Amino acid sequence: MEDTTRELRRYVENHMVSNMESAKDDMIPVVKDIAQKIERKDSRFKIGEIEYTGSIYQKLKIDDPDEFDFDLPLLELEIDKIDSHMSQEYAYYKLQPQQAGWRNLADGNGKLSSERVVQTFASYVSMAVAELNSEGKYKFLLDLKTDHPAVTIKFKQGGKVLYNVDLVPVIKVKSWPDNLTQGWESRRRNGWPSAHMIKQIKRSGVNLVPKLPTGVNIPQRNVAWRFSFNNAEKMLLLDGRPAIANNCRRPVLRILKSLRVDYKWPEIRSYHLKTVMLHEFESHQPSHWTIGNMLPCLQKALERLKVFLQNRNCPHYFLPGINLFERFNIYSCERIIRDIDEFKMNPKQALEALNSNLT
Repeated sequence: MEDTTRELRRYVENHMVSNMESAKDDMIPVVKDIAQKIERKDSRFKIGEIEYTGSIYQKLKIDDPDEFDFDLPLLELEIDKIDSHMSQEYAYYKLQPQQAGWRNLADGNGKLSSERVVQTFASYVSMAVAELNSEGKYKFLLDLKTDHPAVTIKFKQGGKVLYNVDLVPVIKVKSWPDNLTQGWESRRRNGWPSAHMIKQIKRSGVNLVPKLPTGVNIPQRNVAWRFSFNNAEKMLLLDGRPAIANNCRRPVLRILKSLRVDYKWPEIRSYHLKTVMLHEFESHQPSHWTIGNMLPCLQKALERLKVFLQNRNCPHYFLPGINLFERFNIYSCERIIRDIDEFKMNPKQALEALNSNLT
Protein backbone atom coordinates (compact mmCIF):
# COMPACT_ATOMS: atom_id res chain seq x y z
CA MET A 1 0.00 0.00 0.00
CA GLU A 2 2.79 2.42 0.95
CA ASP A 3 4.75 1.66 -2.24
CA THR A 4 1.63 2.16 -4.36
CA THR A 5 0.90 5.50 -2.67
CA ARG A 6 4.48 6.57 -3.35
CA GLU A 7 4.10 5.71 -7.05
CA LEU A 8 0.78 7.56 -7.12
CA ARG A 9 2.32 10.72 -5.70
CA ARG A 10 5.17 10.41 -8.19
CA TYR A 11 2.58 10.16 -10.96
CA VAL A 12 0.92 13.34 -9.70
CA GLU A 13 4.26 15.13 -9.62
CA ASN A 14 5.03 14.01 -13.18
CA HIS A 15 1.90 15.81 -14.31
CA MET A 16 2.39 18.95 -12.24
CA VAL A 17 1.93 22.28 -14.02
CA SER A 18 5.01 24.48 -14.30
CA ASN A 19 5.39 28.15 -15.23
CA MET A 20 1.66 28.77 -14.83
CA GLU A 21 1.98 32.27 -13.36
CA SER A 22 4.40 33.32 -16.09
CA ALA A 23 2.02 32.05 -18.78
CA LYS A 24 -0.95 33.87 -17.22
CA ASP A 25 1.09 37.08 -17.11
CA ASP A 26 1.68 36.69 -20.85
CA MET A 27 -1.96 36.01 -21.70
CA ILE A 28 -4.11 38.36 -19.67
CA PRO A 29 -2.80 41.75 -20.92
CA VAL A 30 -3.28 40.62 -24.52
CA VAL A 31 -6.86 39.45 -23.89
CA LYS A 32 -7.73 42.73 -22.16
CA ASP A 33 -6.24 44.70 -25.05
CA ILE A 34 -8.31 42.71 -27.55
CA ALA A 35 -11.50 43.25 -25.52
CA GLN A 36 -10.90 47.02 -25.45
CA LYS A 37 -10.25 47.15 -29.19
CA ILE A 38 -13.48 45.23 -29.87
CA GLU A 39 -15.49 47.64 -27.72
CA ARG A 40 -14.07 50.60 -29.64
CA LYS A 41 -15.07 49.01 -32.96
CA ASP A 42 -18.65 48.17 -31.95
CA SER A 43 -20.33 49.66 -28.89
CA ARG A 44 -22.76 46.72 -28.73
CA PHE A 45 -19.85 44.45 -27.84
CA LYS A 46 -19.36 46.13 -24.50
CA ILE A 47 -17.56 43.28 -22.80
CA GLY A 48 -18.15 43.03 -19.08
CA GLU A 49 -15.72 41.54 -16.60
CA ILE A 50 -13.65 38.89 -18.37
CA GLU A 51 -14.23 35.46 -16.81
CA TYR A 52 -11.36 33.01 -16.55
CA THR A 53 -12.53 29.47 -17.19
CA GLY A 54 -10.99 26.09 -17.95
CA SER A 55 -8.72 23.73 -16.10
CA ILE A 56 -5.98 26.24 -15.26
CA TYR A 57 -8.30 28.43 -13.20
CA GLN A 58 -9.93 25.40 -11.57
CA LYS A 59 -6.42 24.17 -10.66
CA LEU A 60 -6.95 21.01 -12.70
CA LYS A 61 -4.45 21.54 -15.49
CA ILE A 62 -2.07 18.70 -16.22
CA ASP A 63 1.32 19.19 -17.86
CA ASP A 64 2.47 22.56 -19.23
CA PRO A 65 -0.01 25.48 -19.35
CA ASP A 66 -0.45 25.90 -23.10
CA GLU A 67 -4.23 26.39 -23.30
CA PHE A 68 -6.27 29.20 -21.75
CA ASP A 69 -10.02 29.84 -21.82
CA PHE A 70 -11.84 33.13 -21.35
CA ASP A 71 -15.57 33.93 -21.43
CA LEU A 72 -16.34 37.46 -22.62
CA PRO A 73 -19.85 38.57 -21.52
CA LEU A 74 -21.68 40.67 -24.13
CA LEU A 75 -25.18 40.93 -22.60
CA GLU A 76 -26.69 40.46 -19.16
CA LEU A 77 -30.32 39.47 -18.70
CA GLU A 78 -32.92 37.76 -16.53
CA ILE A 79 -33.95 34.12 -16.97
CA ASP A 80 -37.60 34.97 -17.71
CA LYS A 81 -36.51 36.34 -21.08
CA ILE A 82 -35.06 32.98 -22.12
CA ASP A 83 -37.08 30.42 -24.07
CA SER A 84 -35.71 27.11 -22.80
CA HIS A 85 -38.61 24.88 -23.86
CA MET A 86 -36.81 23.74 -27.00
CA SER A 87 -34.31 21.61 -25.08
CA GLN A 88 -33.09 21.21 -21.53
CA GLU A 89 -29.56 22.07 -22.61
CA TYR A 90 -30.24 24.77 -25.21
CA ALA A 91 -32.18 28.02 -25.28
CA TYR A 92 -33.27 30.79 -27.61
CA TYR A 93 -32.99 34.45 -26.75
CA LYS A 94 -35.52 36.81 -28.32
CA LEU A 95 -34.37 40.42 -28.44
CA GLN A 96 -36.26 42.98 -26.38
CA PRO A 97 -37.49 46.27 -27.94
CA GLN A 98 -34.65 48.22 -26.32
CA GLN A 99 -32.11 45.90 -28.01
CA ALA A 100 -33.02 46.83 -31.58
CA GLY A 101 -29.36 47.52 -32.27
CA TRP A 102 -28.70 43.78 -32.29
CA ARG A 103 -31.36 43.07 -34.94
CA ASN A 104 -28.88 42.50 -37.78
CA LEU A 105 -27.50 39.58 -35.73
CA ALA A 106 -30.95 38.02 -35.22
CA ASP A 107 -33.25 35.89 -37.37
CA GLY A 108 -36.55 37.05 -38.85
CA ASN A 109 -38.33 36.35 -35.56
CA GLY A 110 -35.93 38.47 -33.51
CA LYS A 111 -34.01 35.53 -32.01
CA LEU A 112 -30.37 36.39 -31.48
CA SER A 113 -28.26 34.16 -33.72
CA SER A 114 -25.38 32.45 -31.95
CA GLU A 115 -23.83 31.76 -35.33
CA ARG A 116 -23.91 35.42 -36.44
CA VAL A 117 -22.65 36.62 -33.07
CA VAL A 118 -19.61 34.34 -33.29
CA GLN A 119 -18.92 35.35 -36.90
CA THR A 120 -19.11 39.06 -36.05
CA PHE A 121 -17.08 38.60 -32.87
CA ALA A 122 -14.44 36.65 -34.81
CA SER A 123 -14.15 39.44 -37.39
CA TYR A 124 -13.51 41.99 -34.62
CA VAL A 125 -10.97 39.73 -32.92
CA SER A 126 -9.23 39.32 -36.28
CA MET A 127 -8.96 43.09 -36.69
CA ALA A 128 -7.72 43.50 -33.11
CA VAL A 129 -5.08 40.81 -33.64
CA ALA A 130 -3.90 42.48 -36.86
CA GLU A 131 -3.57 45.79 -35.03
CA LEU A 132 -1.61 44.25 -32.16
CA ASN A 133 0.73 42.49 -34.58
CA SER A 134 1.38 45.75 -36.47
CA GLU A 135 1.92 47.68 -33.23
CA GLY A 136 4.55 45.17 -32.08
CA LYS A 137 3.49 45.78 -28.50
CA TYR A 138 3.97 42.17 -27.43
CA LYS A 139 6.75 39.66 -27.94
CA PHE A 140 4.34 37.23 -29.65
CA LEU A 141 3.01 37.01 -33.19
CA LEU A 142 -0.75 36.38 -32.92
CA ASP A 143 -2.63 34.08 -35.28
CA LEU A 144 -6.36 33.34 -35.42
CA LYS A 145 -8.65 30.33 -35.82
CA THR A 146 -12.44 30.24 -35.48
CA ASP A 147 -13.84 27.02 -34.01
CA HIS A 148 -17.45 27.49 -32.88
CA PRO A 149 -18.08 28.62 -30.14
CA ALA A 150 -14.53 29.81 -29.48
CA VAL A 151 -12.22 32.09 -31.37
CA THR A 152 -8.73 30.73 -30.80
CA ILE A 153 -5.69 32.98 -30.72
CA LYS A 154 -2.37 31.26 -31.24
CA PHE A 155 0.59 32.92 -29.54
CA LYS A 156 3.67 32.24 -31.68
CA GLN A 157 7.30 32.91 -30.98
CA GLY A 158 10.11 31.87 -33.31
CA GLY A 159 7.62 30.01 -35.48
CA LYS A 160 6.45 27.87 -32.55
CA VAL A 161 2.98 28.00 -30.99
CA LEU A 162 3.45 28.58 -27.25
CA TYR A 163 -0.17 29.12 -26.19
CA ASN A 164 -3.68 28.66 -27.51
CA VAL A 165 -6.18 31.11 -26.05
CA ASP A 166 -9.91 30.50 -26.54
CA LEU A 167 -12.20 33.54 -26.41
CA VAL A 168 -15.94 32.79 -26.14
CA PRO A 169 -18.61 35.51 -26.38
CA VAL A 170 -21.33 34.71 -23.84
CA ILE A 171 -24.66 36.00 -22.54
CA LYS A 172 -24.82 36.26 -18.75
CA VAL A 173 -28.05 35.06 -17.16
CA LYS A 174 -28.35 36.54 -13.69
CA SER A 175 -30.96 34.10 -12.36
CA TRP A 176 -30.55 30.38 -11.75
CA PRO A 177 -32.66 28.13 -14.06
CA ASP A 178 -34.57 26.22 -11.38
CA ASN A 179 -36.92 24.66 -13.93
CA LEU A 180 -33.98 23.02 -15.70
CA THR A 181 -31.98 21.97 -12.65
CA GLN A 182 -34.96 20.56 -10.79
CA GLY A 183 -33.78 18.33 -7.96
CA TRP A 184 -30.17 19.49 -7.99
CA GLU A 185 -30.54 21.79 -4.98
CA SER A 186 -32.50 19.36 -2.81
CA ARG A 187 -31.10 15.94 -3.67
CA ARG A 188 -29.52 13.79 -0.96
CA ARG A 189 -25.84 14.46 -0.31
CA ASN A 190 -23.18 13.48 2.21
CA GLY A 191 -22.25 16.93 3.43
CA TRP A 192 -20.93 18.43 0.20
CA PRO A 193 -21.55 20.95 -1.19
CA SER A 194 -22.82 22.80 1.85
CA ALA A 195 -26.17 24.58 1.87
CA HIS A 196 -24.29 27.88 1.98
CA MET A 197 -22.29 27.01 -1.13
CA ILE A 198 -25.42 25.93 -2.98
CA LYS A 199 -26.96 29.34 -2.29
CA GLN A 200 -23.80 31.07 -3.50
CA ILE A 201 -23.80 29.01 -6.68
CA LYS A 202 -27.42 29.85 -7.42
CA ARG A 203 -26.73 33.54 -6.94
CA SER A 204 -23.87 33.36 -9.47
CA GLY A 205 -26.26 32.64 -12.34
CA VAL A 206 -25.27 30.87 -15.56
CA ASN A 207 -23.98 31.73 -19.02
CA LEU A 208 -25.32 31.05 -22.48
CA VAL A 209 -22.58 30.11 -24.94
CA PRO A 210 -22.93 30.06 -28.75
CA LYS A 211 -22.38 26.32 -29.04
CA LEU A 212 -24.38 24.92 -31.96
CA PRO A 213 -26.25 21.66 -31.23
CA THR A 214 -24.82 18.51 -32.83
CA GLY A 215 -26.44 15.14 -33.22
CA VAL A 216 -29.82 16.36 -31.97
CA ASN A 217 -32.97 17.31 -33.83
CA ILE A 218 -33.29 20.96 -32.87
CA PRO A 219 -34.92 23.37 -35.32
CA GLN A 220 -33.21 26.68 -36.04
CA ARG A 221 -29.95 25.40 -34.58
CA ASN A 222 -28.12 28.57 -35.72
CA VAL A 223 -29.98 30.60 -33.07
CA ALA A 224 -29.48 28.07 -30.27
CA TRP A 225 -27.41 28.96 -27.19
CA ARG A 226 -26.22 26.34 -24.70
CA PHE A 227 -26.36 26.70 -20.95
CA SER A 228 -22.93 26.80 -19.33
CA PHE A 229 -22.28 26.26 -15.62
CA ASN A 230 -18.60 27.23 -15.72
CA ASN A 231 -18.87 29.62 -12.78
CA ALA A 232 -20.70 27.08 -10.63
CA GLU A 233 -18.15 24.37 -11.45
CA LYS A 234 -15.29 26.71 -10.60
CA MET A 235 -16.85 27.50 -7.21
CA LEU A 236 -17.27 23.81 -6.46
CA LEU A 237 -13.80 22.77 -7.55
CA LEU A 238 -12.06 25.67 -5.80
CA ASP A 239 -13.93 25.11 -2.54
CA GLY A 240 -11.16 26.18 -0.20
CA ARG A 241 -12.64 26.22 3.27
CA PRO A 242 -9.89 25.71 5.87
CA ALA A 243 -11.30 22.37 7.02
CA ILE A 244 -10.83 20.85 3.57
CA ALA A 245 -7.89 22.90 2.28
CA ASN A 246 -5.68 19.79 2.16
CA ASN A 247 -8.19 17.45 0.59
CA CYS A 248 -7.36 15.24 -2.40
CA ARG A 249 -10.44 15.92 -4.53
CA ARG A 250 -8.63 17.96 -7.17
CA PRO A 251 -5.53 15.69 -7.20
CA VAL A 252 -7.76 12.65 -7.85
CA LEU A 253 -9.48 14.44 -10.72
CA ARG A 254 -6.10 15.45 -12.13
CA ILE A 255 -5.01 11.80 -11.95
CA LEU A 256 -8.09 10.73 -13.91
CA LYS A 257 -7.32 13.36 -16.55
CA SER A 258 -3.75 12.11 -16.73
CA LEU A 259 -4.89 8.49 -17.09
CA ARG A 260 -7.19 9.54 -19.93
CA VAL A 261 -4.20 11.01 -21.78
CA ASP A 262 -1.71 8.24 -21.00
CA TYR A 263 -4.12 5.40 -21.82
CA LYS A 264 -5.39 7.29 -24.89
CA TRP A 265 -9.04 6.72 -24.01
CA PRO A 266 -11.36 7.45 -26.93
CA GLU A 267 -14.68 9.20 -26.35
CA ILE A 268 -13.78 10.47 -22.87
CA ARG A 269 -13.25 14.22 -22.53
CA SER A 270 -12.02 16.24 -19.57
CA TYR A 271 -15.55 17.53 -18.98
CA HIS A 272 -16.82 13.96 -18.64
CA LEU A 273 -14.26 13.22 -15.93
CA LYS A 274 -15.09 16.45 -14.13
CA THR A 275 -18.77 15.44 -14.13
CA VAL A 276 -17.97 11.95 -12.85
CA MET A 277 -15.98 13.43 -10.00
CA LEU A 278 -18.63 15.99 -9.03
CA HIS A 279 -21.04 13.09 -8.57
CA GLU A 280 -18.36 11.21 -6.62
CA PHE A 281 -17.64 14.21 -4.39
CA GLU A 282 -21.27 14.28 -3.30
CA SER A 283 -21.34 10.62 -2.30
CA HIS A 284 -18.77 10.91 0.53
CA GLN A 285 -18.28 13.00 3.61
CA PRO A 286 -15.64 15.72 3.22
CA SER A 287 -13.45 13.79 5.68
CA HIS A 288 -13.15 11.00 3.07
CA TRP A 289 -11.00 13.17 0.80
CA THR A 290 -7.75 13.32 2.77
CA ILE A 291 -4.34 13.26 1.07
CA GLY A 292 -3.49 10.07 2.95
CA ASN A 293 -6.61 8.44 1.51
CA MET A 294 -5.79 9.35 -2.09
CA LEU A 295 -5.43 5.80 -3.45
CA PRO A 296 -8.78 4.50 -2.07
CA CYS A 297 -10.43 7.71 -3.31
CA LEU A 298 -9.01 7.12 -6.77
CA GLN A 299 -10.17 3.48 -6.74
CA LYS A 300 -13.72 4.51 -5.88
CA ALA A 301 -13.69 7.22 -8.56
CA LEU A 302 -12.55 4.70 -11.17
CA GLU A 303 -15.32 2.34 -10.08
CA ARG A 304 -17.90 5.10 -10.58
CA LEU A 305 -16.52 5.84 -14.04
CA LYS A 306 -16.71 2.11 -14.83
CA VAL A 307 -20.36 1.89 -13.78
CA PHE A 308 -21.25 4.93 -15.88
CA LEU A 309 -19.49 3.35 -18.87
CA GLN A 310 -21.17 -0.02 -18.34
CA ASN A 311 -24.56 1.66 -18.38
CA ARG A 312 -23.48 4.25 -20.94
CA ASN A 313 -25.17 6.76 -18.66
CA CYS A 314 -23.37 9.70 -17.07
CA PRO A 315 -25.95 12.26 -15.88
CA HIS A 316 -25.06 15.91 -16.40
CA TYR A 317 -24.25 17.24 -12.93
CA PHE A 318 -26.67 20.19 -13.07
CA LEU A 319 -29.13 19.07 -15.77
CA PRO A 320 -30.14 15.54 -14.70
CA GLY A 321 -32.18 14.88 -17.84
CA ILE A 322 -29.04 14.89 -20.00
CA ASN A 323 -26.93 11.75 -20.40
CA LEU A 324 -23.37 12.69 -21.41
CA PHE A 325 -22.52 9.09 -22.41
CA GLU A 326 -25.64 8.48 -24.48
CA ARG A 327 -23.85 8.32 -27.83
CA PHE A 328 -20.73 6.52 -26.65
CA ASN A 329 -19.50 3.63 -28.75
CA ILE A 330 -19.96 0.38 -26.83
CA TYR A 331 -16.60 -1.01 -27.94
CA SER A 332 -14.78 2.11 -26.79
CA CYS A 333 -16.52 1.79 -23.41
CA GLU A 334 -15.45 -1.84 -23.11
CA ARG A 335 -11.84 -0.93 -23.84
CA ILE A 336 -11.79 1.78 -21.16
CA ILE A 337 -13.41 -0.62 -18.68
CA ARG A 338 -10.63 -3.16 -19.34
CA ASP A 339 -8.02 -0.48 -18.65
CA ILE A 340 -9.78 0.43 -15.39
CA ASP A 341 -9.97 -3.23 -14.30
CA GLU A 342 -6.28 -3.79 -15.05
CA PHE A 343 -5.30 -0.65 -13.18
CA LYS A 344 -7.39 -1.55 -10.14
CA MET A 345 -6.06 -5.12 -10.10
CA ASN A 346 -2.46 -3.97 -9.71
CA PRO A 347 -2.25 -0.18 -9.33
CA LYS A 348 1.41 -0.26 -8.25
CA GLN A 349 2.50 -2.07 -11.41
CA ALA A 350 0.33 0.17 -13.60
CA LEU A 351 1.69 3.34 -12.01
CA GLU A 352 5.29 2.14 -12.30
CA ALA A 353 4.76 1.52 -16.03
CA LEU A 354 3.09 4.91 -16.52
CA ASN A 355 5.81 6.72 -14.57
CA SER A 356 8.56 5.04 -16.55
CA ASN A 357 6.95 6.27 -19.79
CA LEU A 358 6.87 9.81 -18.45
CA THR A 359 10.51 10.06 -17.33
